[in-house]
Amino acid sequence: MYVRVRRVREFFSRMIS
Repeated sequence: MYVRVRRVREFFSRMIS
């Protein structure tokens, strides 16, 4: 579960970038 959250945050960071 935690790993998934980390992936989602990284994905959002790329989208925001």
